[in-house]
Amino acid sequence: MTEDEGNARLHALAEAITRFGETSGLARRRVKQLGDELTEAFRAYLGEEARVYAVPPMGKWDPATYFDQAFSYHGRHLLGVEPIKMGLAVCIPHIKDDGAMWVRIVLTFELHRNEVVVTVGDHLAVGRVQETYDAAMLTALCSGIYDFLLSIFADPVQSAVELQHGRIGFLPAG
Repeated sequence: MTEDEGNARLHALAEAITRFGETSGLARRRVKQLGDELTEAFRAYLGEEARVYAVPPMGKWDPATYFDQAFSYHGRHLLGVEPIKMGLAVCIPHIKDDGAMWVRIVLTFELHRNEVVVTVGDHLAVGRVQETYDAAMLTALCSGIYDFLLSIFADPVQSAVELQHGRIGFLPAG
């Protein structure tokens, strides 16, 4: 092996890690934008009285604005291209009194070439989002999230499974 061959291999590795870093950064930016837009779209989907926040997908949370902390990549210094999770907190009012309950569901965003696959709960795919998307795509995602939320309360067994696996969480609204 010559010195030039070794340098060429090292240069090829440097190019590969550069592409990896660029892909990771792109994934984070795309998911952050999509997550923020989806949070706003879901708020609009539920109506003007709705309270919806992007919150951390795991651990303690309160209904508040978390910005980057709402995404599983927050606090990580290493770049990766693994699926990114985001918590979505929704306040659901009680019908029989003035109370309410906050529900957190976990959305997963997975980059596949030029699209982001969005799943909720137990890997229920709610949509495949192309690099460019429109309000109709956001509405379709909102519809899938809404259907998932309804299904949780219609099936106590599914609710228990989702809760056990950390894909949903509850807080009393105060």
